Amino acid sequence: MNITPSPNAALYTEDMLDSQSVTAIAASGFTTVIVGLFHVHTDGSLYYNDTPVDDSQASIIKQLKTIPGSKVQTVLFSIGGGNWYNHPRSVSDDDYPAMKATWTTPAPGKNTTSKQNILDFLKNANLDGLDLDYEPEETTFDATFIAQITNEIKAEGYLMTAAPYKNMPQWETVLKNTIVKDGSTVIANNFSWWNLQTYGGAYYPSWANALQGLSSQIGMTNNEVEAFLLPGYSLSCGSTPTSEIKEIKSSYPSLNGAFIWKYSSIASCLSTQANAILEAIKEKQMA
Repeated sequence: MNITPSPNAALYTEDMLDSQSVTAIAASGFTTVIVGLFHVHTDGSLYYNDTPVDDSQASIIKQLKTIPGSKVQTVLFSIGGGNWYNHPRSVSDDDYPAMKATWTTPAPGKNTTSKQNILDFLKNANLDGLDLDYEPEETTFDATFIAQITNEIKAEGYLMTAAPYKNMPQWETVLKNTIVKDGSTVIANNFSWWNLQTYGGAYYPSWANALQGLSSQIGMTNNEVEAFLLPGYSLSCGSTPTSEIKEIKSSYPSLNGAFIWKYSSIASCLSTQANAILEAIKEKQMA
């Protein structure tokens, strides 16, 4: 069963996992692991960083939850990413148009669509869902396609998350088009949660207040909006996000967790970081 942990301490990875890193992450206390960075090439094929996806990645990712004593409850994989210094074009400018072009029709010479390749990997790696790290820079924000991916992958029984940090109006449009209805009444949303890149410039109160203003249109109550948004932190072992989480929680008491970008930056203090998130959330819940 694919679940949203509560409370939820999430960790993004970036580089290829190995048995040592998987063992450390599994024991650390992080409840969710989001494995990146995956990309879609023009032929619809799925890559893990610069390596074509094969059974070796699926095999190692499976172990995050199956290692005895693992505290990991949910594992997603993430497609996309942003730009970097002196490189204005984003990897999302390539990944998502390539995905769209091959979503329902295979590329010439190929037998499978990008959608099928994603579904196959979700199954082969025993994943719980897909994270959309959609950060377009030089291409137009494609809210329609992002909603389509979300609705169709969710319909296959998987969790859907995203990692926004700007383009708030466009992301609001996405949410309005990923709703679940009971008759004419909006009752839920096909996204399970969003990993809000506060380290990328997103201001949590602005996003929370905006989405609470749209609650009836996006299938969430105000409390559910607070739980829906997980603030993100990019840090090293010299600090934890405890004070930042407590500050947000003081105004948004239904906050359900936070995430850290990225594994390699906190590899030597994983448990400290996971516990900092979990304890900060639990403390306010008991107040």
